[in-house]
Amino acid sequence: MTLKEQISSDFITAFKNKDNVSKSALSFLKAKITDAEKNPNNKNSELGDDDVLKVVLSSIKQRKDSIEQFKKANRLDLVEKEEFELNVISKYLPKQFSSIELKEKVTELMTTIVLDVNNRNKNIGMLMGMMNKTYKGMFDVNDLKLILEVLI
Repeated sequence: MTLKEQISSDFITAFKNKDNVSKSALSFLKAKITDAEKNPNNKNSELGDDDVLKVVLSSIKQRKDSIEQFKKANRLDLVEKEEFELNVISKYLPKQFSSIELKEKVTELMTTIVLDVNNRNKNIGMLMGMMNKTYKGMFDVNDLKLILEVLI
């Protein structure tokens, strides 16, 4: 079952179970996927799992930003709703690396490349790009940035 099919199946289950919050989150996610499929830059009529994962990651980032903004505005009711929807959407991510596993992957990747001793930011950017290509969606970008800042 593809990721898109899994999301549709879970949406139907949430609809049948009258789980309004899950239904809302999955409906939003399905709409984002449909929008991405209708995008003129999309060569295929249907998105593959990699493209659906990009939509999921984008939705998660959007939810996290919303949570942060709602916290600043002291809207705890909306924070709670967004956090629940974030949890619903997050289950479509691949298994996440622990901090230790992430550090091991970074260290392993660092041994395969030549770092520029004069340009720390270039090294961080290069490693972040390589990690994103190799392990897309398997780690929190902020955790990666913290690890890279310590290691480089």
